[in-house]
Amino acid sequence: MKFMLMFAPNYLFMYPGFLIASVGLLLMFFALLNVYVGYTPGIQSLIAGSLIAILGYQLLFFGVFARVLQHRSLPRFLTLECCSTLGGLAFSAGLIWVLKVLLDWVGSGFSALPPVEHSVLCFTLIALGLQTFFSSFMLSIIAEHRRRLEL
Repeated sequence: MKFMLMFAPNYLFMYPGFLIASVGLLLMFFALLNVYVGYTPGIQSLIAGSLIAILGYQLLFFGVFARVLQHRSLPRFLTLECCSTLGGLAFSAGLIWVLKVLLDWVGSGFSALPPVEHSVLCFTLIALGLQTFFSSFMLSIIAEHRRRLEL
């Protein structure tokens, strides 16, 4: 089993990562919209969905790393420039949103706490942005190392 999984990054990382990230995002979506799914998800479900989505997203990147290490081709859009820019934009959007939430709280005289949902979404966006940014550099390092070994 170990041998099979070591040489099948799609089954080890990509498919579970996609499934886990999708479940997390779906849970967050249901919690934000108060959709009844056998129960009405609340803030705990939103936090759990955030964590699950972040973990699934990281698994997807592990799958991409494994594909590069196995000399497999990647889609052309997975460049350092594209991924680091997207990660930077996601991080910046989350940071701006956090600052807005913070300023709203300060503007209320520290009396009215902002909705926790906003904070969870801000920090999820920040975490995904940072993961994307730094993972794109790691992906680039692995790809460059692979190219040098082939020469």
